[in-house]
Amino acid sequence: MTFITVRQASELLRVHPNTIRNWIKAGILKHYQVGRGYKVLVKTEDIDEVFTKSSLSEQKEE
Repeated sequence: MTFITVRQASELLRVHPNTIRNWIKAGILKHYQVGRGYKVLVKTEDIDEVFTKSSLSEQKEE
């Protein structure tokens, strides 16, 4: 289980960090709050799961 920051997730997916934040707000991507601060982490496994599901649904539509 690997946790990464919003910025690291954005670099991994090659999108703007606000895109990751929007996906979190929309419930597309799970997030984990650390401590009392505002540090938000995302699990790489959750990213894999979301994009595996979306790529499979895109393939079915074609």
